[in-house]
Amino acid sequence: MHWLFVCLKKKQFNLVSIKIEDWFILLIPLYFFCDFINFAHSFLLIITLFTLVRFLNNRNSLNLKLDVIKFSVINLIISWPLIVLTSLFSMFLFSEFEEQEIVTKLKTDMNISLLLSSIVIAPVLEEIYFRKIVYRILKKKIGVFMGIVISSCMFGIIHYNLYSFGTLFVISIICTINYENTGRIIHSILIHSFFNLVMIIFTYIR
Repeated sequence: MHWLFVCLKKKQFNLVSIKIEDWFILLIPLYFFCDFINFAHSFLLIITLFTLVRFLNNRNSLNLKLDVIKFSVINLIISWPLIVLTSLFSMFLFSEFEEQEIVTKLKTDMNISLLLSSIVIAPVLEEIYFRKIVYRILKKKIGVFMGIVISSCMFGIIHYNLYSFGTLFVISIICTINYENTGRIIHSILIHSFFNLVMIIFTYIR
């Protein structure tokens, strides 16, 4: 409980900035349990609100300067050939499988709520959970490389779609590497958001 003493002594109630304790690892299986009872989005929302406490005290984390946006876009563009190759490979191997439910909805019933969820809400919730929580836990336990691989596998698995697993796995690796290199979650959120936006545009064009 040393962290609690330090917080109280310094009058800092920024709970998210505490050192990751061993019990934090329970958040990983807890997500899958919440998903099983259709409570996953609420679970991610709670985690996000909890994490926003830190953002309020460290505004640099969400500082949306033009350079930050430009950096994220450039990283996505550089990675795009790999994303395309992975997507084509998945289409070749798993063409008989159904596409993600969200893609079907975007094709048949595109609306503001769905767009907001795909471009803003999902990137924020998923990046905070999979990068700031899951990846940091795994990195502490098994190192950077395996932390990136396993957290990206989990990211692909939770979408429950073999057809899109490869692409999601790659985009997760890209987001995690950027988070590891910059230490700022805003970069991975923007990359995730821009990726979803491009996918929505492609879906609409088709």
